[in-house]
Parts: sequence; structure tokens; C-alpha cells
Amino acid sequence: MEKKLDWIKGRAKDYPSSRYLIGVGRAKASGEPAQDQLRAEQNARSELARQIRTRIKSQLSIRAEEELNRLGADQLLRFAQEVRSSVVSQEEIELEGVEIVQRYYDAKEQIYYALAVLDREKVCPILEQKISNLSQELENYLKLVEERGGQKDFLSGLSFLLQAKRKLKKLVNLQAEAQVICKEFFPINFSMADLILKEYELRNAVKIMVLAFEENPYQPQSRVIESHLLSLLSSYGFSVVPAPQKLRLMLPEEIQERIAEQRLVLSQEPDYFVLGSFELKPLSQTQIGSHLYYFFLVGGRLDFLDLSQGKILLSIYQPEVISSKAGKTEPEQAVLKSLSLAGQYFASQLGLELKEKYQIEKPGE
Repeated sequence: MEKKLDWIKGRAKDYPSSRYLIGVGRAKASGEPAQDQLRAEQNARSELARQIRTRIKSQLSIRAEEELNRLGADQLLRFAQEVRSSVVSQEEIELEGVEIVQRYYDAKEQIYYALAVLDREKVCPILEQKISNLSQELENYLKLVEERGGQKDFLSGLSFLLQAKRKLKKLVNLQAEAQVICKEFFPINFSMADLILKEYELRNAVKIMVLAFEENPYQPQSRVIESHLLSLLSSYGFSVVPAPQKLRLMLPEEIQERIAEQRLVLSQEPDYFVLGSFELKPLSQTQIGSHLYYFFLVGGRLDFLDLSQGKILLSIYQPEVISSKAGKTEPEQAVLKSLSLAGQYFASQLGLELKEKYQIEKPGE
């Protein structure tokens, strides 16, 4: 009986800690022996995973401090939180090689037990190979970053860098897992702090000019939708500028034609051009109580163009933005409200397009 119970008390003599990690699971008898035993086994696996996650968390904290030491004083003020959170955020671990090696039912206490073990000698070569494979993938992404930067394809370069950063998160977690399980340090030649600094450098290198033509009979020079687009793109860390007055005197079709033929000359030399054309549609005049309300609707098209290639990268067309419907007692205010709601819609859609095509999100997301 004592031999059966030694591992229940956490002393598994047959599975020394020098080679094995163990987890003990328990389940109260419910009258369904098969299900109860299965719950005990699941709990044993969960307990083993919990122990490993706790130790991984400690390793990641050490790694985070090492990363922060790579930053200068000014960089610490700006990037410390992002570097730390990027390193210490734990990925879901997938434990391989866990086996249920013993089971026991205590009839007196009516408790089912299970012993889960992980054999370091079997698992460590697998972890080492995973680290090697992931390191190679990350290195390939970083090569693509440099390649696309040389081609002035900054959006693609940033996209590859963000994918490399996601890979590094997994790699750092895998390295910490290997340290816990294998009691061995597998070095990785990449730094989260360096990638984050590179990310901000690349974001700032993306130069975008924005021009949105909008109908407004009350304020012909209004830039309501454009302000939403500028705000969105600035929140990505891009270098964003409004278009010069000479372009505002041209037709959208003429600008797009010049871009396609690469005849658009701009002193600020942006890499990308966001061009929008929006139409205001009177919807109705509705008497509500003692007040007459004016309703408008906005529709239009927004293109994201690559100036170096003269082609459209992203395009959003919506003839009627239902969410832009707005009613005000003053028609001028109704128009401004509709344009603002349309600006929110097109800015939101542009953000979704950047995420879908380039996997680019705002910094820190």
C-alpha cells in the first residue's frame, strides 16, 4: 500500500526529479468510475502544466530584465512597458510526451488518483529542434524585412517584421520552457527590444500623403473625413501629411491617372497616397415634434496607392454608408455629422484592410 501511495504524496521514487517532472491529479468519486478516472488523469496533466507555466513565468521575467538592459535611458521611458509585456506574455504551452503512468482509487476516501510524468530525456531533443526551426523561420522573416526595405516596399517590410516579432514571442516562450524542462539554456540570437526599436523605425519610415475630396455645400473646403484618415494613420506610427493645395484643385480622376503613370511630382516624396472621393446625399427632412430635422447620407471610395509602382494596394468602395445617416435641426450641422460618421467608417475599414492584407495593427496591439 505504501508504494502505491508514495507518488500520491508527491514522492514518486520510481520517477526521480533529475529525469522526470510529475503531476498528481485527483477526482472525487461520482458513481461513474470511468469518467472519474478520466477527470483525475486530466487534472494530473493540468497540474503538471501548471507547475511548468509557473516556472516559465519566472524565466520570462528574467529575460524581460535582460531585454530592458539593452535600452538606453530615453528608450526605456518610451518602450519599457511594451518590451516587458511582449516578453512576459505567455503563449499556450503544448506539452509533448506527457504520460499517465499510474492510477489509484482510494476506496475509503472515495478519490481517484492519477500520476502524469514527463520524461526530460525524451522531450528535450524535441524542444531543441523546435527552437532551431523557429529560429530559422524568424531569420528568414528578418531577411525579407531588409529585402523589402531596399525595394522601398515599407508596408510589406513592416508586415514581415511584425510576423518576426510574433515568432520571437513564441521562441522566447519555447526557450523558457526548455530551460524549465531540460535544465539547459538554448541560446537564441534575437532580441525583442531590438525588434521593437526596428518596428518603430519602420513605422516612421512609412510616408503617406492623404487627400479626401468631400461634398459640403456649406463649407466647400471642409476636411472632415480627411481628418479621421489622418488620425487613424498617425495612430499606426506612420509619417502622415495632408496633400498640398495644388492637388486639391485637381480632380480625383486626374490625380489617380498621374499616379498610375507615375507622373505625380511631390516635393515631400511620400511612398504612399491615400485618395478618397465622397459624395453627400440629401436623404430627407422629417418633422419630429416642433422641429424639422435634416438627414444626409455619405458614400464614396477610398484608395491606398503605392506611388513607386503606380498601383492600388487597397480599395474601399461603399456607395451608401448607412451608419453616416444623421439628423440635425440645422442642415449645416447635419452635413458635418454625416461626414464625421462616414470618416469614422472609412477609417475603420482602412484599419481592417491593413490588418487583413498586411497583418499590420497599431503599435502594442
